Amino acid sequence: MRQAVAQLEQEISDRKQAETELQHAQKFLESVLNTIPVGVVAKEVEELRFVLWNPVAEQLLGFRAAEVLGKNDYDFFPREQADFFTAKDREVLASGQIIDIPEELIQNGEGETRIFHTKKTAILDLAGNPQYLLAITEDVTDRKRGELALRESEARLRQQADREKLLNILTAQIRNSLDFDSIINVAVKQIRAFMQVDRCSFAWYRDSEDDAFWEIIQESRSRELPDLTGRYSAADFGHLGQQLLRLEILRVDDVAQISESVWRQTVRSMGGQSVLVIPVQALSGVVSAISCSNSNSARPWTDSEVELLQAITVQLAIALNQAELYTQTDNKARELEQTLQQLTRTQSQLIQSEKMSSLGQLVAGVAHEINNPVNFIYGNLTHANEYTQDMLKLIELYQDHYPEPVPEIQEEIENIELEFLMEDLPKLLASMKVGADRIQQIVASLRTFSRMDEAEMKAVNIHDGIDSTLMILQHRLKAKHDRPEIPVIKEYGQLPLVECYAGQLNQVFMNILSNALDALEERDLRRSNEEIRARPSHIRICTEMLNSERVIIKIADNGLGIPESVGTRLFDPFFTTKPVGKGTGMGLSISYQIVTERHGGLLYCNSLPECGAEFAIEIPLKAN
Repeated sequence: MRQAVAQLEQEISDRKQAETELQHAQKFLESVLNTIPVGVVAKEVEELRFVLWNPVAEQLLGFRAAEVLGKNDYDFFPREQADFFTAKDREVLASGQIIDIPEELIQNGEGETRIFHTKKTAILDLAGNPQYLLAITEDVTDRKRGELALRESEARLRQQADREKLLNILTAQIRNSLDFDSIINVAVKQIRAFMQVDRCSFAWYRDSEDDAFWEIIQESRSRELPDLTGRYSAADFGHLGQQLLRLEILRVDDVAQISESVWRQTVRSMGGQSVLVIPVQALSGVVSAISCSNSNSARPWTDSEVELLQAITVQLAIALNQAELYTQTDNKARELEQTLQQLTRTQSQLIQSEKMSSLGQLVAGVAHEINNPVNFIYGNLTHANEYTQDMLKLIELYQDHYPEPVPEIQEEIENIELEFLMEDLPKLLASMKVGADRIQQIVASLRTFSRMDEAEMKAVNIHDGIDSTLMILQHRLKAKHDRPEIPVIKEYGQLPLVECYAGQLNQVFMNILSNALDALEERDLRRSNEEIRARPSHIRICTEMLNSERVIIKIADNGLGIPESVGTRLFDPFFTTKPVGKGTGMGLSISYQIVTERHGGLLYCNSLPECGAEFAIEIPLKAN
């Protein structure tokens, strides 16, 4: 009996302890539910009636626990919202999984719609069956609005950056280019991409004596849209055109809202459902306009977009001003260039005429002055030789008949070395005759080179002119102490007489051969004797018939050649690669004029680095 009583007392004690622990647990749970910073809601699984509603849920949702316990969502929320909550609850109970709802719009007890972040899960019994639905929620409205404001701010900043980037692109294009067409082409493409419109175009207004018109000169458009570039009569634009000429902005969000039918048709004819046109006037008075349009739908234009286009049109007006100034400057520059070319041509012609006249007169005068005494000497050399032979014979007779002269004569014979004198005097006279012959050849070459008696066009032997030029340059071809002779290889073809200005053509030969010798001498100054012997300098002259009507003369050297950068300017007046004071830069320019203008021929140069240069002269056999 005592044992039974003791057991009963133990059971009562255990039960009281369990009740005490349960009370502690309930108080702890209530404390947690009351202090946890999120709303905690629980529903039974049958009709999803609320069985738990903590104080934070009261604050967040605006309903007191006494109002909601025993009721469900349909008692407090609009039906559409209650249907959504119920569907999510059933989904949780069916899956047994936690469902996270990042953004849940809930209308609270005060009628204000707030954004909640909710997680729902099922509470299972020991058998694993759903017994309750537990929901934990928090109000994220302020955070979401902050995030939204931040995204909007970032979007505005990106848009502002994109606007600045677009303006910078156009500004850089304007600064770096004076080509207005390319600037406008870039502008309409960049604007269309930034504004995301169907078409962007640039037009300007032109008022001529015959007609006034708007001309679309550049556009960027969707592929399916027709090309609208071209001219349109100003009369077709009526009131709209006058508005643009008054520099008034055309801002149409929806063409259908325009009450005036004519104006509406005009805007619609521009190919847009929504149209934004920003006009601007350049310094010259030209009115131009940037147009953006959407073709298939209405587009509300924002103030920032209008401001952007206004900024762009200002930049384009600057570009238009620059283009007009550049055009004017370019036209003036071209006129000045043409005038300068004409002056240069006239100057070179005057220099050439004066040079040829002076050179011809000088050479002819020198040849004449040399020719007279040379002829006198050459003519008297024959008589001097005869007289000398006669005197030598007389001396030999004296020696034969008076072999023993008096001592005074014998002494004089030894002093003057009579035997050597009798042997060397004929040689001396013969050498003088050779020198006189050489002088006569030089004089003949000078007369051939000057051609003073052939100032007009006349049929001549081209080879004679080349040979006379080489004769004059002979002193530069001969060997010197610091370099060997520069040989001239002649490859003359069978040429008929050629009608030409012989003196002027000889001047061309002189200029080309002198330049070749300058190049070879300059190259040899930088080479050692071994290098010169391994690859000696030479000049090659070839002549041949190019066809039945033209002859070609090629003068080539084996020097360093002419760089490509120099080759393009060889025949420019006053261009020279020689040091200051050594060349005028007129030789090849004058030669080019003589060949091309005076003879109707061609003068050109073929050259490769380290392979020398070849000048080719093509002239017709007969003058045109």
